[in-house]
This record gives sequence, C-alpha cells and structure tokens, in this order.
Amino acid sequence: MKVKIKLPAGFRYLSKNYNICSFKSKSPELDDYIHENSLKWVNDPAHLVIVLGTKKEIWGLVDLEMYAEYVLIAVLARNINARSPENIKIGSRLAHLAENLCKQLGKKEIRLEAMRDSHDWWNYRMEYRQYGQKYVDSAFGTLTPKKKLL
Repeated sequence: MKVKIKLPAGFRYLSKNYNICSFKSKSPELDDYIHENSLKWVNDPAHLVIVLGTKKEIWGLVDLEMYAEYVLIAVLARNINARSPENIKIGSRLAHLAENLCKQLGKKEIRLEAMRDSHDWWNYRMEYRQYGQKYVDSAFGTLTPKKKLL
C-alpha cells in the first residue's frame, strides 16, 4: 500500500491526470527519464512523486524512492517551461519537503546521486555529503552519491 502524507499548500502527489509531457528541465536525458517513468512511479508503492505548482502547471517535481533504512531522492527537477513566481526557490522547496517527509516516515537518512551541475548546490546549500565514489552513468554522466543524516 502506498504511503501518503498530507502535503503543504502548493504541493500535490503526481496523478495520471497531470500532463507531464510539457515538463522540461535543463537536461534532455532527465526529461526522457521522467516522461518514460512517471506513470510507473504513480502506481509503484515504493515511489512518492510530488509536484509543486498550481492545478494547471507543474513548476517542479521530486520522486522519492522508499527503502527500509532511508529515502532516495531519485529525481528532483524544475520545469523550465513553467511560469513560476520568481521568489519561489523550486529546488530548495522540493528538497526540504523531501527531508520533512523522510522524517515523518521515521527515516534517519536521505540519499541521492547528484549530477555534476548540481554537485555544489547539494554540498553547500543543502548540506549533503558524499558517501561513495563518483561513477559515470551512460545517460546522466558523472554522478556523485550523497546523503544527509536527519
């Protein structure tokens, strides 16, 4: 059974009714991954996919993959096609929500694999630390395993 927690205003769980086809990040590889997998994630109890935005427009999304000891941020992306308010930090809001949900689920650790262009943001802004060796993924390039203890 899929766990669902009441979300703060502006956040919603991704449903089959959302038009994810118009979602575009700065990474074509990530876009392809999101478009190919989003409907599977909606039906998979191991995934919580949350969007930030209005009822008609997705500003950003996060896919949280549940594990026994931790939660993995499998995807965190901002929609560059969306007209979100300028003062809203989409990535930060989604990352903080992921951490809060992780705590509510009783998990003490959150992990991710940072793409090279987000590596510093996760280190300095979000205070995540590298816990494994960097590796090269054929689709996403160099990825760095990171985690944060909550």
